[in-house]
Amino acid sequence: MKTIKHTALTHIKPAVLCVFALILILLAIHDATLSRGRQSGTVCPNCNVVLIDIDTLRADDLPCYGYKRNTAPELCAFAAKSALFKQNYTQAHWTLPSLFSTITSVYPWEHRVYTEFDDRLSPTIPTLAQILQSAGYRTLYVGQTGPYSISKENGGTRGYDSIIDSQNWLQELKKINKSSAPFFIQFYSAYLHLPYLLDPGVSPMVNMVKPDGFPLNEEAYHKELAEYLRTNYQDIFSRDSIKTHKDLFTSTGPDNDKKLLSLFFSLDSVPDKNGILRSWSAYYHSYLQHIDPKNPEHRAYLRLMYDTKIHTLDKKLSSFFAYLLTPGVARKTIVILMSDHGENFGEHGGFSHDPSPYTELYYTPLIVRVPEAKPTSFTGVSRNIDILPTILDATGLQPDPLARGNSLLPEIYGKSDVSLYAAGETLHYYRIENGRWLYIEPDTVSTGSAELYDKLSDPKELHNLINKSAGVSNFYAEQLRAILQTARLAIPNNSVSPSWMAPSTKERLTREGYF
Repeated sequence: MKTIKHTALTHIKPAVLCVFALILILLAIHDATLSRGRQSGTVCPNCNVVLIDIDTLRADDLPCYGYKRNTAPELCAFAAKSALFKQNYTQAHWTLPSLFSTITSVYPWEHRVYTEFDDRLSPTIPTLAQILQSAGYRTLYVGQTGPYSISKENGGTRGYDSIIDSQNWLQELKKINKSSAPFFIQFYSAYLHLPYLLDPGVSPMVNMVKPDGFPLNEEAYHKELAEYLRTNYQDIFSRDSIKTHKDLFTSTGPDNDKKLLSLFFSLDSVPDKNGILRSWSAYYHSYLQHIDPKNPEHRAYLRLMYDTKIHTLDKKLSSFFAYLLTPGVARKTIVILMSDHGENFGEHGGFSHDPSPYTELYYTPLIVRVPEAKPTSFTGVSRNIDILPTILDATGLQPDPLARGNSLLPEIYGKSDVSLYAAGETLHYYRIENGRWLYIEPDTVSTGSAELYDKLSDPKELHNLINKSAGVSNFYAEQLRAILQTARLAIPNNSVSPSWMAPSTKERLTREGYF
């Protein structure tokens, strides 16, 4: 696909676009973007690499991205000494497919790691950790692993020398920094994930009226959860569990609550995606049962809880950020801070990360600090799939031939003002945008229809222009189609279709590139 400047589609009227659309499409090549070339010379040979993934962090809830509340002063102080990418987008609406796109630089429809316990990364697709490990780096992953993110079973932990489930990031960074070999360390935090429960001694950032019955901390929430489990146990637990533990669902009291909660929490460790779905449904509904989605004050209070969690996490990481900026670390360490997805607060009817193709789930922070590079701010579009190529470029390693992303070093050094297309997907929908126009298209299974939004005049994405701007929608439909088709042809898929699938369905999905 031909890369265009950020301003190219933001100041051209839809009618004019109709005239030029066919010309631009004919010029588009089969790749998603046109490579802008590697930075001349090695920027930071043998530099350490620190990748920070703060799960569920919306860019527009940070003050350095224009948010009204000072939720993250420490993070934004670090951003002020780095390259801040103001229009960054992830490639999927939740952690599993999004994180795999980050560590492979390929789209979700290429790596096809969507489902807990079922999907595994193809051995033909290398991970960032594998690439750096083969180049002589010590590799360490710090944080939670499992079916929701990366694990041994889904192939996401390939390439790591060590995996540590810890939130003491500073301690682990200081340990590995003593190594004589360069290191790659990936930090992962799910602290912001729903339910947004406050730590002991922490109060909401501002005073607002709390919805009746809404829990603020873990103790209050566990009482709500236990009662929810007793009321809805037949939809959550298996028949065997209900038969074996039937007294837990009829008795009340603190001791009974503890036993019931212990049984419920064990669902997360069962290698059964249906158990995972049942447990997540209980988490979700028990926490949100006192929130009226039609009440703007309730929605605002829920976001306040989320903002307070960001503020608390920011305080926890203050010494970590300070250590990254000490001269001995800063001069030899590349740091990238990102998030694998955002969060819904009822903007389009959903909460948490209910499947949605709209910006609130895809607009994520990207902060890149390269030694000796001057702080900068880039307003063009960037993507999480650009992270891997940027790291390889900055350390002087050979580019990954499968990578769909581009190195962002030209933007960091002010040698490019090129803006990319950001493509991604959610359940039954694909999306593509350039920072102004957002085009959404249903897949072959969906009964929905295409949508188009002008984010400059309609930042909340409420007014569908699909029937009013045919030139723009046709243009983006062609760009999206080129990305999808090129991707499916480029990387072999070793997945096996389910045995229960009807032959006609299997044939159609195979033809469309799913198997």
